[in-house]
Amino acid sequence: MHLKELIYGPQLLGLILLIAGLIQQKYPPKKINGLYGYRTIRSKSSQRNWDEGNRYSAILMVRIAWILLIGGLIAAVSLHFVENRKLKEGLTFLLMTGGTMAGVIIMIGKTERHLEKLEEDEE
Repeated sequence: MHLKELIYGPQLLGLILLIAGLIQQKYPPKKINGLYGYRTIRSKSSQRNWDEGNRYSAILMVRIAWILLIGGLIAAVSLHFVENRKLKEGLTFLLMTGGTMAGVIIMIGKTERHLEKLEEDEE
């Protein structure tokens, strides 16, 4: 097995998301802005939503990152046994894009539902 096979895949994106999530947990954005943090219409509607949206999404980002990292390593080892190079590359690409998109969609959906519930509880 080549080192490239262990690095390139969902596990690489998992590592990137893990670092981003840990940075966001340690250094959350203090004020609502358009550059850094969890930026949606709902999260930018109030400082309370901003703070909670960034706190909650960072936790989810780290969890999703671990799933991508561990799942990607398992997939890399499994794909090592696929002999067709084009098939292996296609499956790697599919796992990278699909896994990352699914993770981001889940993170946004759960965070938005969490913020919506907080707004409902406040009323």
